[in-house]
Amino acid sequence: MATLLLLISITIAAVEIGFKNKGWAIREKDIQFKKGWLFQTTHVIPFNKVQHCELVSGPIGRKYGLASIRINTASSNNIDISIKGLKQETAEQLKAFIMEKIEAHEHQQI
Repeated sequence: MATLLLLISITIAAVEIGFKNKGWAIREKDIQFKKGWLFQTTHVIPFNKVQHCELVSGPIGRKYGLASIRINTASSNNIDISIKGLKQETAEQLKAFIMEKIEAHEHQQI
């Protein structure tokens, strides 16, 4: 029983610390996403590599007004990111901004 409680405590602590070490930033030409606790990963995704941006909200998220943004890339490394736990309004604004950047980049190529 003590082992089970210890494992649960460690898992909760790891999730909480990992959550605090997540972050994202929208910059002029790219999106930066950082995650990890012991092994930290930072992805910088230029808008010209973004293929698709999707707003995701399940039934529990909708109840609390939360949503996620899923960004799929055209990278050969298949780097996709998901920004979770955003307020619905923030997620909608972020998606609109990313889609605007993608469309602006597509028009520059024509």
